[in-house]
Amino acid sequence: MPTINAVTAGNTLAVVAFTAPTATGGTAITSYTASCSAGGVAKTGTGTASPIIVLGLTNGTA
Repeated sequence: MPTINAVTAGNTLAVVAFTAPTATGGTAITSYTASCSAGGVAKTGTGTASPIIVLGLTNGTA
């Protein structure tokens, strides 16, 4: 499992910085997913490395 180092808020987005796991059980990791939800609405970002950006968020909500 990756280790989240920081989550930084931006204008309608969040940047999720992480460190990839050192042990993968022999299986290559081909992508990562980060998700956020507020008010019952989920937003997801994907990528092959850190950081992952989650777009479409609403400013001023937690």
